[in-house]
Amino acid sequence: MALRRGGRVFIRYPTQKDSDAFLDVVHSSRTFYAGLVDPPASAEAFAAYLGRSCGDEFCSILVLRTADETLLGVYELGALAEDGGVLQASITCYVSAAYAGRGYMGEALRLVLDFAFADLGLGRLVADVPEGNEQTEALVHACGFRRKGTGVNTYGDRRWAMSRADWGRLVEAP
Repeated sequence: MALRRGGRVFIRYPTQKDSDAFLDVVHSSRTFYAGLVDPPASAEAFAAYLGRSCGDEFCSILVLRTADETLLGVYELGALAEDGGVLQASITCYVSAAYAGRGYMGEALRLVLDFAFADLGLGRLVADVPEGNEQTEALVHACGFRRKGTGVNTYGDRRWAMSRADWGRLVEAP
């Protein structure tokens, strides 16, 4: 069941039926995002991933193409925690190398933001983007994240953040 639908993509939680497609994306795109993310790469690891795919501290969201339900990528909301009375999370993503640069993940990020702020009640999302990952920096910037400096306990990562208020202003803008 879709959490949100856009023009070309929709987002939903992963299920066991997604195992083969997920692992195909991971294996075919391994060099594309080497050193950036470490997704589950075996059937056993995917099963464990499903076990924690949307709990109190972690939420996995698949990005699928509307036309044919092809798996395009994944967004993950991690470290869901309260900080000063504000529920916040970190956001990461990985995309199938075959579909990178086509605008799918940008459309999906807007859906994920709407879901995170409206349905999950998050007050803030933080993206720590590894230095040199210009595509992801351009993606978060285009979707309204603001540069907030360097990530905590990271190695040159650039911190980008968006609050629920920031998102509300973007949604209300003409």
